[in-house]
Amino acid sequence: MPTTTTLQERLTAQLTPIAELMDEVIETAYDECSVKSVGETWPRLRRDAHRARICGIVVWAHVADGLVDAAAHGRFPDEFVVLTTDRQHNSGRYLFRFPGGVLTIRRTPHDDDKSEGQFMQETFREMIEELDKAALPNETDASRVWIRIAHTGATTFVAQDRHGHQVKVPLADLLQNATAIVQSAPAGPLPATRVRSRLTSDQNSDAK
Repeated sequence: MPTTTTLQERLTAQLTPIAELMDEVIETAYDECSVKSVGETWPRLRRDAHRARICGIVVWAHVADGLVDAAAHGRFPDEFVVLTTDRQHNSGRYLFRFPGGVLTIRRTPHDDDKSEGQFMQETFREMIEELDKAALPNETDASRVWIRIAHTGATTFVAQDRHGHQVKVPLADLLQNATAIVQSAPAGPLPATRVRSRLTSDQNSDAK
């Protein structure tokens, strides 16, 4: 397996295992909510701009809880876990661990100079301390990732490592990478051909 050398390559490799599940959860969320359905639920909201804003909140909630539910049903890939508790989810705090760091659902990265996203920052600092104590190499360095949810495969993972480097990884690229991995995987062994023995049949005939 080739060694990844850039943040973009690292994240593509680390996030690919959850790409198909992420795509499924997001598409399900958009199936559950649309601007049209919001208008039908709240007919007094005349403007599509208001409906779209509500739709965005509902989709965010569906994706966040959809990922938690998927993890509870054993559908998370290895080394992907939910870090937050149900009580924290009730206050709108969702944080997930992946092999390369921590991720959350948010359109734009948190401002480190402000108290917003403090929970994610604290968790990230704890992870950095663990990495440093273990003297892990640079290629497994940690990143914070913010998921920008969008329809029709336009979702983007915005990542920033501890050195302040920031990259964007489209979900579409992760899905393409997942497909390439499946296609390049070696085929499994062919099933053994079962040959019916005539000898056994003939012996049985002679015994009668």
